[in-house]
This record gives sequence, structure tokens and C-alpha cells, in this order.
Amino acid sequence: MTTVEAVHAALEGIVDPCSAATGVPLSILDMGLLRGVEVSGEEVLVELRLTSPLCHQAPYFIMEVEQRVGALAGVGSVVCRTDVGVAWEPAMMRQDAVRRLAARRRELDASSKRRLGQPPPRVRWR
Repeated sequence: MTTVEAVHAALEGIVDPCSAATGVPLSILDMGLLRGVEVSGEEVLVELRLTSPLCHQAPYFIMEVEQRVGALAGVGSVVCRTDVGVAWEPAMMRQDAVRRLAARRRELDASSKRRLGQPPPRVRWR
């Protein structure tokens, strides 16, 4: 039989693809997407929140949860459920994740301001 803590550790390795696209890869735990974990003997239930009803990552999350949690010792079956994407709020994110995203935004803002102050690149046509 596995433990809730072991399941949490396995879930920590699942990165939210949208956060990775911003240059700040955050786990589903960092993002506050984990609603709950239940362990009953060899059966594990993982419930996730989606960030939006338009989130296309649900199949990815389900596959990753089933693979990673299913690989834990003592797990016979894994069920991963997602909601419809209306319960998540940015306040559910870990504070460290919020700080990392804010730092990345400041980086990008500074970079774009530097570019705005420069003349556009010259294009040479042959």
C-alpha cells in the first residue's frame, strides 16, 4: 500500500505545460491544481482542478498521473478525475510559484522595454 505523501511526491514531477511555455515550469502542485488524493488499499484516486474550462491539458494530466502514481509500489489502480475548470483561482498557487512567475514577468517586461527603445532591424532585400 502506498501513502498520500508518496503520491504527492510523484505528482510533484508533473509539470504544467502552460507554465513551461512561459519559461517557468511549475508542477501541478505548485499551480494548486491538486484538489485531493485518496488511498484505499491498492486503489488511488487523484482529483485535479483545471485552470480554465478551455484547458486542453486534461488528457496529458490524466496520463501523467496514471503513469507516475501507477508506478508506485503497492498501487494496483489509479483513477484521475478533473473538474470543468471553474474552481481554480490564482490564489491557490504556492507562494514560491507566484514569486517565480512575477520575476519572469519582470524579466520579460525589461527585455521588451529595451527592444522598444531600439530602432527596428534593417532588412536587406537582394
